[in-house]
Amino acid sequence: MGGGSPRWRRDLGAIEVGVRALIVDDDVEMRELLRLVADDAGLETTMCDSAEDALPLLETAGAFDMVIL
Repeated sequence: MGGGSPRWRRDLGAIEVGVRALIVDDDVEMRELLRLVADDAGLETTMCDSAEDALPLLETAGAFDMVIL
């Protein structure tokens, strides 16, 4: 393989900088991996380890542009 950027990085240009994402996963390593990828894409991230913790955050209208489960 050549020295260029990984293939998945090419598609990240479609993500607008400043998009707010809520990451919800009970696996701490997966949560951290998702955060690293989201941060690299320019997303502003908040993380929760359960749906129970995420629900109060989601009740705030307009708090997040996307949720990653």
